Amino acid sequence: MNEYQRIISEFIQGQMGLIGPGVTLSIARKIPSLKIADSGEVLHISGDPKTALGDATEAFTSIFGEASRMILRAVMQKHPDTHLEK
Repeated sequence: MNEYQRIISEFIQGQMGLIGPGVTLSIARKIPSLKIADSGEVLHISGDPKTALGDATEAFTSIFGEASRMILRAVMQKHPDTHLEK
């Protein structure tokens, strides 16, 4: 698993803890570049991983706002050398 798969997986799993697995997986699986396991683990990223991270971030923060941004900040603090594309 590469760094972006790990980050996006942790972000999605954090969302699962916040809003539940059903809603989270429904949203995450609408992101075309991601293949997501039932556990929330990212199995595959097609295309640019930075774009996939940005797409995942947008998908959740556009609906859940600050709560999703807090999860993202916590995940990114564990991966300080990886940057989110704006």
